[in-house]
Amino acid sequence: MLKYKITLFLLLLLGISSFFSYRLYCGDQEIVLGKEDAWNALQELDGLKTQIGKEAYLDLMLKEGEYRVEADTDLLVHFNNQQIIDDSSHYIVDQGKVQITHNYARYGQGCGVFQGKGGSRFIPQKNALFSAGASWNDFSMEFWLYPASLANGESIIVWNGFRLNKDQVIPQKIECKIEQRTLVWVFENIFLPVNLSKYSIELRGISKLLPRQWHHHLLRYNSTYGLLEYLVDGVLEGIIYTTESFHESDSIYRPILGQADEDMLIIGKRFTGFIEELRIISRFINRPILTKYQGNKGIAISYVFDLGYSGTRIKNIQSIYEKPADSEVYFFFMYSDTYDVRGTLGDNWIQFIPGTDFSENIRGRYIQIKVELYPDGRREYSPNIFTIKIVYEPDLPPASPIGLEAIPGNRRVTLSWLRVNEDDVKGYLIFYGEAPLHYMGTGSDQGDSPVDVGNVTSIELTGLENGKLYYFSVVTYDSSQPPHLSDFIEEKSARPSKVIK
Repeated sequence: MLKYKITLFLLLLLGISSFFSYRLYCGDQEIVLGKEDAWNALQELDGLKTQIGKEAYLDLMLKEGEYRVEADTDLLVHFNNQQIIDDSSHYIVDQGKVQITHNYARYGQGCGVFQGKGGSRFIPQKNALFSAGASWNDFSMEFWLYPASLANGESIIVWNGFRLNKDQVIPQKIECKIEQRTLVWVFENIFLPVNLSKYSIELRGISKLLPRQWHHHLLRYNSTYGLLEYLVDGVLEGIIYTTESFHESDSIYRPILGQADEDMLIIGKRFTGFIEELRIISRFINRPILTKYQGNKGIAISYVFDLGYSGTRIKNIQSIYEKPADSEVYFFFMYSDTYDVRGTLGDNWIQFIPGTDFSENIRGRYIQIKVELYPDGRREYSPNIFTIKIVYEPDLPPASPIGLEAIPGNRRVTLSWLRVNEDDVKGYLIFYGEAPLHYMGTGSDQGDSPVDVGNVTSIELTGLENGKLYYFSVVTYDSSQPPHLSDFIEEKSARPSKVIK
C-alpha cells in the first residue's frame, strides 16, 4: 500500500493528473539496433567496429588487427584519416600530396595513396630514431605495400644525412626502393666500423613481387648478433650480418646516425600505389602479424532496454547478417523484471538463433543483447551484422473502470462502478482527497488514500467528516508483479452529512 501512496504523491508533485494519460496501444512492438540507430544502443564494443555497409548504413564487424602504440614504438601510421599523423608523436608529418582512400584498405578505415609526387616528409622530434646522433640497437621496419606498377627506382623509404670523421664528411643513406620487381634495402655508412670508415650494406629480396596485390614487408635487426633480415609475407628473402665479412663474427657494426639533410625521412618519394600500417619499432620482431584479424573473437553488449511493463512477452529477436567463408556469429540475450543499477541484468546469457520464436514464458520488463563475432579460419574474413530487431508484446495495464457514482451519507460515501471485464484484473484502488485531482485523503475507517478494495465494484467509505467535500476516483490493477495500474476513472465528488439518511 505504501508504494502506491509514494508513487501517487510523486505524480501529483509533477502536476500529473492521472497515472497514465491514456491507455497505450497494444500489439507487437520493436526495438531496432543498427540502421537509423547506428549501433548507438551498444554500451560495449570489444574487438569490433562499425563501418559503412549495406544501404549506406553502418554494419557491425570485427576490427582489423591494427597496431597500437607501445613503449618501444618509434613511428606508427595507420593512414585511416585524411590528415596523416604519427600515432607515436615522435614525428611531425608534412603530408604533401598524399591522399587517403577507404576502398582498398588492408586494415582499418583507409590506406595512403601515393602517386609518385614527392611522398610525405616525417620530421623527427627529440628521441626519435631518426633524430640527429641517434644510436640504434634492435629495430624493425614494416609496412604493407600495394604497388601499381613496380617500376624501377620507385622509393618507399629514404633518409639522407651525413656524419663527420675528423675533417671528412661521410654521406649516410637509408633507402628502401624497387629494382626489377623486388625491394632493395640500402644502408650507406649507417653501420659504424671501429675505425669510422665507410661501410655500406645492400639487402635484396629474391622473389618477384606482383603489382596490385598487398604484401607485407619487414626489415628487422638483432644488435646482439649483427643480424639484418628482410621478410616478405613472413618468408625470409634476405639475410646479412653487419660485420666486416658480412657473415657472423664478433666484429659487429652497429647503426649510428649523424646529421640529417633537409629532406628528413621521406615515405613514398617516387612511389605509385598504396601503403598501409607503417611501423618502426625499437625491437626485433620475431613473428610478424600477417592476418587481417588478430583476435579470436569480438564482443558487443547492448544497454539494458526497458520494455515498459513487467511481464512483457519477448516474442523473438531477429537479425540480418552475413557469414563469409567459415566465419561465425553467435547471439545471446538476458531478460528480467528487475534491473541492476550497475547497468546489467547479471551474467545469465541465453544463446538463441535469430528469428526463432520464444516460448510464452520468456517475459520481463528488461532485456539486454550480446553478440560474439568470429573470423574465418584464415582470419581474413569477418561476419557482418546489418541489424538486430527485438520483437515484444507489452503486458499493458488494464482498462480503467467507468460509471463511477458517489452517494453521500452520514459520515460515509458509497462508491460504485462498472466491472472491467479483463482476465488479469485483480482488483481496484479507491483514491480520495479534499481537492480536485489531489487524492491525499486520510481519516477513512478503511484507510488512507488509496484504499485497496479487492475485486469488488462497490464500497462504503466510513469515518469521513460531515460537511467536508471529498473527491473520488478509481483505478484498476492487474495480477502483474508489481501490478499495472489503469487510468483514473472520471472524478466524482460528495459531501457527507448527518441529515442524509
